[in-house]
Amino acid sequence: MTDHAPVRTTAPPAPEELLAEMADRIAMLEQDRDRLDRLARARTAELAALRQEIDTLRSAVPPPATVPQDTATDLTGGAKEGNSPDRITALEAERALLQEALDHQAQELARLRLRPARDNSEIRSLKRNIAKLQDRIADLHASTSWRITAPLRWITLRFGRGRR
Repeated sequence: MTDHAPVRTTAPPAPEELLAEMADRIAMLEQDRDRLDRLARARTAELAALRQEIDTLRSAVPPPATVPQDTATDLTGGAKEGNSPDRITALEAERALLQEALDHQAQELARLRLRPARDNSEIRSLKRNIAKLQDRIADLHASTSWRITAPLRWITLRFGRGRR
């Protein structure tokens, strides 16, 4: 006498359940895509504002070689004595920080622009799977065995497991 492993009696999920899960997943992906599109637009606006600010700073600060040693012009256009090299150094440091932030935002924007393409690909794949499952359900409902077992299903739903 040989020992056999118990037979697994758990049925796979019904096609309707799979369709519902896929439809939910598609809805979530579409929401994510919309959210990412809004975020990309916001980041683009932030990027434009940072570029504008950098351009303003660049136009307000003359190149270091053209600044006279004794007098410099500040951002408001007035003459400033003494600490002008410090002001220029501070502005250059701020410009470098802004450029770094701008570069980081540009990288983030590029990364976010790639994500909707991946999401769209996944949505198309899920829609193909849904179509296949719908075809399988239609084939099942059109089969002879489905029609023959209809009375059994009705009895089971009416008197069996269906009554809770």
